[in-house]
Amino acid sequence: MKTSFNYFFTPVGPEYKKKFARNVGVIVLILFAFYGVMSLIGSVSESEKIEMIDDVSLTIPSAQEFLVMDCESLSHIYPDFPSEEVADAWITRMHECLNEQEKENVAPKVIELFKNIPEVQAFQMQYEDAQISVRNDHVSYFSGSEDGYLARMNLYFDENYILDHIEFHCYYQKVHQIELPQEDLASKIKKFGCKEYAESKNEN
Repeated sequence: MKTSFNYFFTPVGPEYKKKFARNVGVIVLILFAFYGVMSLIGSVSESEKIEMIDDVSLTIPSAQEFLVMDCESLSHIYPDFPSEEVADAWITRMHECLNEQEKENVAPKVIELFKNIPEVQAFQMQYEDAQISVRNDHVSYFSGSEDGYLARMNLYFDENYILDHIEFHCYYQKVHQIELPQEDLASKIKKFGCKEYAESKNEN
């Protein structure tokens, strides 16, 4: 052991100095290499931890969860689908959301399109609190009273939003009472309200 110690560290003669410097350099390189490897291992471990956290936070919902998910939440999820069932559920719900959005955009235009026809003006004059609902093939105007009467007028249209026909119905306590014929409907709506028509029918 003593001979080995002198060989590396005893500073005698130029040859020994060269060997000493060379071995010190080797030791320094080994230390740097060791430090680099340890840093790399630490970095990889930290990266794996982050990926695990991301995996937990981005857990893909099941097919059933997708089918009932609200549209706002659905629009923020673009996952790698784990199965065809989940992918189909996401696509189905996304189409439903797009259709709902399209209806919301179309509804004001449909209401504007039919607002000036005589039947609509007569209905809104007779029933000042009338509400409006737009569906795929018709727009509905309806008004209910505190005594249980409900008037409903539906305007049916085709795929080009061209008016096809109009139906007017009167209900009492959710039971159908009378349907007014479409001929001269605007005049009939102006003349009497739903209650008067229903009572007149029941008297007869």
